[in-house]
Amino acid sequence: MKQTVSDPVTKESFIKALRSLGITGNQILEVHTQMSSFGYVIGGARTIVDGLMELCENGGTILMPAQTVDNSEPSDWEYPAVAPTLYKEIREAIPAHDTKTSDVHYMGSVVENFRLRDGVITSSHPTFSYSAWGRYAR
Repeated sequence: MKQTVSDPVTKESFIKALRSLGITGNQILEVHTQMSSFGYVIGGARTIVDGLMELCENGGTILMPAQTVDNSEPSDWEYPAVAPTLYKEIREAIPAHDTKTSDVHYMGSVVENFRLRDGVITSSHPTFSYSAWGRYAR
């Protein structure tokens, strides 16, 4: 049986939903998302980021975690765990952290879309960085 979309999320309906929660747009918003929780979003992650930025464009600030967990100590890895004999090789092969090009594995498409936008600043922490946009981004 085919699935039928009955209530797609648009940028406008997303902004309206945020406002119904009391979000005014001049606040500091720390955003954690999972696209599948929204249902069908017309335009995908781009629509969510566009909506957040439109809502906050007059004095708000958006923060999103942009964690680069691959840039971490391999002896602490669990998913996947690696053999101790590989620790040295992995440590030497991990590329230096770069706020624009380091992968943000497991953070999702909204974070990836957001961090690539003009005006978004990503902190320089090599593992637990954040991306920010808006009034207090610096």
